[in-house]
Formats: sequence, C-alpha cells, structure tokens
Amino acid sequence: MLPTALGKHPTNAGSRLSQVLLFCVLVGPAVSMLVPLPGTVRATVNVSLYELAMLPVAVVGLAALRTVSVSPVRLFIFLVPVPLIALHSLYAALAVPDIAMGDLAKETIKYIEFFVFTLALSIFMTGRFERRAVHRLITLALLAVLIIMLIDWARYYGAGHGVPGGSLAAHAAIVLLYLFIATGEGPRREAPESWAIPIAAIVLLGIWGTKLFIGLGCVIVVWGLLAPWLTGDPHQRLKWLIGLSAVLLLSAGGLALWWELAAPYGRSLSLSISERIGLWSFAWELIQTHWPWGIGLGQYAAKAAAEPGVIDFYAHNTFVGAVVELGLLGCVFMGFLLAAIVISIGAGPHLHLWIALLIAIGPMLLQDVLSFRSLQILLAVGLAGLLSHDNARPNRFRSR
Repeated sequence: MLPTALGKHPTNAGSRLSQVLLFCVLVGPAVSMLVPLPGTVRATVNVSLYELAMLPVAVVGLAALRTVSVSPVRLFIFLVPVPLIALHSLYAALAVPDIAMGDLAKETIKYIEFFVFTLALSIFMTGRFERRAVHRLITLALLAVLIIMLIDWARYYGAGHGVPGGSLAAHAAIVLLYLFIATGEGPRREAPESWAIPIAAIVLLGIWGTKLFIGLGCVIVVWGLLAPWLTGDPHQRLKWLIGLSAVLLLSAGGLALWWELAAPYGRSLSLSISERIGLWSFAWELIQTHWPWGIGLGQYAAKAAAEPGVIDFYAHNTFVGAVVELGLLGCVFMGFLLAAIVISIGAGPHLHLWIALLIAIGPMLLQDVLSFRSLQILLAVGLAGLLSHDNARPNRFRSR
C-alpha cells in the first residue's frame, strides 16, 4: 500500500525536510485553530496544521507532475471536479440572492483542496520514502495525536463540558492506527495478535470520541477476530462465524442499550437518530425547492440558522449535504469522490480493504466527511502505491 523507492532518494537535508513535512501532515488533522472569518454564519473557520503543512507539500507534489507518470484516469478523477466546483460557486455568487460569501468561499476552497491536496500528497510520497521510514513517522504521529486527545479531554473536562464527542482527533487516530497496521513489516501484521493493541485503542477512541466510531470499533474488532477464520483451517470457519456473529450482536446490542440509557454525550441514541432524521428532512425540502442548481456551497448553515427547530449547521450526511448545496452537480461530485476512494483504497492489502472502506465511507453517512482531513491521508497513501506501480513500468498504466 505504501510507495516503494523510485530512483535516487533526496539529499539528507531534503529527506529530513520531507519527513518533517509528512509528520506535520499526519498530525495536522488533529490540530485545529478557530480563526475569525467575516461573512460566515458562525464567524469562525477551522484552520488545521494539515492545511499549513500541505502548502509546501502541494508545491513539491504538483511540480513533480512533469516527472511522475500518472494514469490519465486518475488525473481525470482528481482534477475534473476542481473546475466544476469553481464554476458552480461562481454561478452561486452571481445568481443566488443573499448568499453568504464567506461560507461560499470557505467551502469552495475546502472542496477544491480535497482533490488537489490528495493528489499532491500522493505524488509527494511517491518514491520519496522507504516503508520503514514511513512506519516510524506514523508511529510518532500516532503518539502525538493521542497526546492531543488527552489535552482535548483535559480542556473540555476542566471547562465542565464532559468528554468531547466530536473531536476530529478521533478520526485522525483511527486512520493512523489503520496505517500503522497496514505498514507493518512481514506477514505477522495480519496475525490476530498484531491487532490486539490497535483494536483496543480503536474501541477506546470510539467510546471517547464521536459516536460513529463506537460502531466502527465494534466492526474492526470483529474483523480482527475474523482474520484467523479467513486464513486458518477451513473446518474451523463455521465455529468462527457463529462466534463472531454472537460477539457482533451482543456488542451492538450492549452499546446501543448503554448509549440509550447512559446518554454519555448528553444525547441518547434515540434522540441522536431523531435529530439526524430531522436534519435530513430539512435538507430534502431544500433539495426539492432549489433543484437542480442547489443553494451554493456553505449555504446550508445559513438556511439552518434561519429555520426554527434545526439544530445544526451541517446535514450530517456527506451525500445529502453535497446535493443540497451543489444540486445535480452534487451527485456528480459524489461519484468522483467515491471513485477516488475505491481507486486509492483498492491498492491496499486485501485483508485491510474493508476496514479502510469503513473508515472512509462510514463517516459519509453520519457526518461531513470532507471535514475529516485524515481521509485525504488515507487516500493519498493508497494512490502513492499505485503511482509507484505506474512509474516502475512507465509505459504501462493500470486501468483502475
């Protein structure tokens, strides 16, 4: 899944700088600052260390496009959405009355940078790092992200807010844990015992962080236990399947009951479900009213703020949010996004494929996945592997 070395490595100074930049990118999704931005509904914008570190990475990566062979299919998937989104936002700025220009600009930049930065990061990684060096960087970044989560917990708890339920650090940690497993040396990385610590950490992060990852943690636990069933004695598979099914059902039922009765995030499970249904119903009304052009990127927040009873600035569903704001183009955009995910993650080890898809697609159903900047890291690592394959045989391209 990780890129192999291509040609000569950079000089020592250049290599150290590249490693520092990559470390900042890996840690970046967990480090956010609130910066005032005029013209937005909430007058704040999340600026991450990720964006700051990605600026020089993007310059290096995009400059290397002249020397790195990229499949035309992959270039199409990652670059075509950029002018489409820019043109739609230009239309919205000119044609949509009373538009919040700050939110439009912020979301347009976020959508564009998702594709441009992912491609640039994958090119930056291609041939610049050995597997062992990247594994060390991921290990250090994971420790740093866990420390950030401890700081977040102390800050929230000290302010009387309890445990933070929607920290992006949780998603960053899960992505890094996945990469930690996938970049391990040798076949033992797929052995059940190699999953013990990451599985336990993911479950704890799920209970600690956003509610989505409680279910994700359960799925990963089951998948980790499934490894022997996939690779072991075929006669034992039925026993494993029955046992795993029981574990899954009991875990899901127990967590659902605990969430409903304990309401650890200030909201019970039933309330969280009903709130999301309300957000999606409001979004569906906007889709019907403004089809096929949408309301413009970033404008859902203003509509939600003006509507009594709507509790959040996001639709809590990436597909629904894209269609609300981009209209018909939102369906096209999601097609490109899903293609980028499938192409990039498809380069990974088979055993880890479904975990990567869960990490990437799971948040789409309940959150705004483009705010999870660590998704770009997950995709870029896989895409870097494909680019390494392409450049090892520059006259041949893989079709996917």
